[in-house]
Amino acid sequence: MNGRVREYRVADADAVIGLHRRTLLAGHEPEPDFAAYLTAFYGATLFDHPWVADDLTSSVFEDADGAVVGFVGVIPRPMVLDDRPLRAAVSVRFMVDPDHPHGPLAAAALHRRFLRGPQDLSLVENANDAARRVWQASRQADVLTTGSISWSVPGSATAGTGPVTELDPGVLLDLLLGAAARYRLRPHYDEKSLTWLLDHLTGAGYRGTLHAHAVYTRDGRPAGWYVYYRRPADRPGYHGVLQLVWDRDPGPVLEALRAHAGGSDLPIHGRLQDGLLPHLAAHGGTLSAGPWTVVHSPDPRIRAAFRAGDAFLTRFEGEFC
Repeated sequence: MNGRVREYRVADADAVIGLHRRTLLAGHEPEPDFAAYLTAFYGATLFDHPWVADDLTSSVFEDADGAVVGFVGVIPRPMVLDDRPLRAAVSVRFMVDPDHPHGPLAAAALHRRFLRGPQDLSLVENANDAARRVWQASRQADVLTTGSISWSVPGSATAGTGPVTELDPGVLLDLLLGAAARYRLRPHYDEKSLTWLLDHLTGAGYRGTLHAHAVYTRDGRPAGWYVYYRRPADRPGYHGVLQLVWDRDPGPVLEALRAHAGGSDLPIHGRLQDGLLPHLAAHGGTLSAGPWTVVHSPDPRIRAAFRAGDAFLTRFEGEFC
C-alpha cells in the first residue's frame, strides 16, 4: 500500500507545520509572530471555530510508514442561495511534499476526498497555477475571473475623504447583511461567528494591524466600508484588503482606504471587483493574474449564480490563514 487519506488530528500539527515550512516557505524558518500563528492555527483553530462539523474535517495523506506527505485544511462555511441554506467548504493550505515519491498520488487523493465531501459548494481562493489546473479538470468547477485578478495601488496621505468611523462587530454585521442581501448567493453570519472571525483575523499580527472603518461622503451619507491590514512601514510587504464594499460609488471608499494607508511606501493590495477598475486606473493602479479563486458545485444553480455575478464573496469567506 502506498498510503492513505485520513482525518487530520491535533497530534499531526507538528508534522503539518513542518510540511508548511518545506512547501510554502521554501524551507525557511518563519518569523516568530508567524510561527506562533501557525502553531495556533494548525494546533487549535482548525478544531475550534464556529463552523466545526464532524463530517467536514481537514485531511492528511500518510505513507506506508505513517509519515505525513500531504494536507488539506477544510473550513465549513454556511451560505444561502435565495432562501435555501447551503454548506460550503473552503480548501485551506492544500500542500504536498514535492520530494516524496508518492507526492502526486497524495495530491490527487486529497483533492478527490475534498470534492467528494457532503458540501454543496467547494471553494478555494488562493490557488496557484498548478492547483487551478487540477480544479479545472472537473466539469463542475469555474474560475472566478474577477476574483482571480489582484490589484495594487499606492496609498496617499493627501487623499481627500469624508468622515471615517471604526466598526464594531455588531455594526459590521448589519452592514454585511444589508450588502449581501442584494445577491442570490451570500454567506450567513451572526454576531458570534463574525466576532470570532474578526478576533481571529486580528490575531494574525504577522500580516499587520487589522482596521475596519465605515466611510461617509463629505455631506455625511454612508458610502461603504473597508477592512484591511495596515503593515508596519519598517516591514516589507503590502497592506492587504479583506473587504472593500460600497453603496453606489467605490471612489470615496477607495480614497478613504488610500488616505488611511498613506504615509507608507508600501502598496495596497486587493482583489478586483466589478466597478472598481476605473478608480484604480485613476490612481496608478496595476493588475496581475492570481492567486486564483475557483468554485466547484454539482448544483447548476450555484454555479449559475457565480457566473452571473450574483454571489457576494469577499476574503472573509476565503482562506483566512
